[in-house]
Amino acid sequence: MRQADLAPLQEAVAEAQLGRAHDSLALHRAEHWRVELVANDEALTRWLAEHPATDAQRLRTLIRNARKDAALPPEQRHGRAWRELFQFLKPVLVASNE
Repeated sequence: MRQADLAPLQEAVAEAQLGRAHDSLALHRAEHWRVELVANDEALTRWLAEHPATDAQRLRTLIRNARKDAALPPEQRHGRAWRELFQFLKPVLVASNE
């Protein structure tokens, strides 16, 4: 093993670490977009400009539901709409990150 070429092993480890970093970045971007979309109508326009293949009607529905959920008192919130919006955004951002 001491005489094995370390370069391919080091490249494989670096590539695996970089892949996890890209995935983590995509999750952070999805979280950022989710907060922006719920807080600001202008964010929807920016999202659709950056991701024109998005199902705009579905996205609007998810945003509206997340806003309704956020308006409820904390003890009545279930967070389902908030999670659904994140799950809608995440694959788009992971795909665009590759």
